[in-house]
Amino acid sequence: MIQGHTTHICKIFSQYEAFKENVRSGKYGKTAQYWIQYMDRVWLLLQFVQATKTNNFSLHVSCLKDLCPLLFTMNHQNYARYLSVYYVSLANLSLSHPGAEELLQDNGFSVSRSRTPAGRIAVDRADHQQAR
Repeated sequence: MIQGHTTHICKIFSQYEAFKENVRSGKYGKTAQYWIQYMDRVWLLLQFVQATKTNNFSLHVSCLKDLCPLLFTMNHQNYARYLSVYYVSLANLSLSHPGAEELLQDNGFSVSRSRTPAGRIAVDRADHQQAR
């Protein structure tokens, strides 16, 4: 019985993904296309915050890659320029600094001062938070 429900749920999810792709391509008009793009951008930002709060280094790097074009289109040239360099340096970290990627994956780029799950903050903000 569970197998039948799982198959049905997978079918619903695949139909939903197909619907979202149709919306992205403009099949349902410009307004729907605008809102699905807006939802995609919000989801990207939420994933970026989640990557920091859970110390998920691979998600952090993946989000950086997707944020670069967004910053260029929003005309934030300095952020886009330096974020591109930052992304490339992190993407090639295992080649340029062997062992550094493992250090960052093992709680190296965000810190926590409590045992609260997903309560981590970026290392560069930790001193600022303490100064308050």
